[in-house]
Amino acid sequence: MAKYYVESGQVRVVFDAQDATDAAVRTFQWSCNKQAGIEAQSPLEHFWQAEELGWQLEDQIRVSEVGFGRDDALVLDTLDVVAIWQGSLFPWVG
Repeated sequence: MAKYYVESGQVRVVFDAQDATDAAVRTFQWSCNKQAGIEAQSPLEHFWQAEELGWQLEDQIRVSEVGFGRDDALVLDTLDVVAIWQGSLFPWVG
């Protein structure tokens, strides 16, 4: 696994991941965990609680293997990352 630097808004994290998309999905999950805590009954409820509280991420997530603030970072739409995250939790949906 490679090390990825992921940033969106005030969030800046580093993850070991399979690829840049996996790092973005891990960042989204991390942000949900930070927002919703452990009170949710199911993964989908966890997502809804985090959304109600307001995600920490902005509209785009930037991922780089080199560092933060890179002009050559891969830019992913946060809603696309959410869709991938949902698909990994519920592969039979979609």
